[in-house]
Amino acid sequence: RSSSRRALSIDVEDAPVRATNDGLVVYADGGTLVLLHPMGWVTTYRQIDRIDVAVGARVVRGAWIGRARRSVQVELRIDGDRVDPLELMVHVPG
Repeated sequence: RSSSRRALSIDVEDAPVRATNDGLVVYADGGTLVLLHPMGWVTTYRQIDRIDVAVGARVVRGAWIGRARRSVQVELRIDGDRVDPLELMVHVPG
């Protein structure tokens, strides 16, 4: 399950950053935001220019959590193991 892909880098042009799934904001500072999801999943977003949620906030899938001007990096871990986010995007139902 562990992946060699460190993070998924998404090029954007002044775009909102949205939560990949329901979760709890456990870290939000310095352009980095971390969401703890049910079942031991953790999503880390990096290079966010503006963070719009605070630590302790509960967010739902698709919620606006920040804004990125040029790019955003997304890292996913399941039970501590790094997972390629692209592999899950293909298999997650709409």
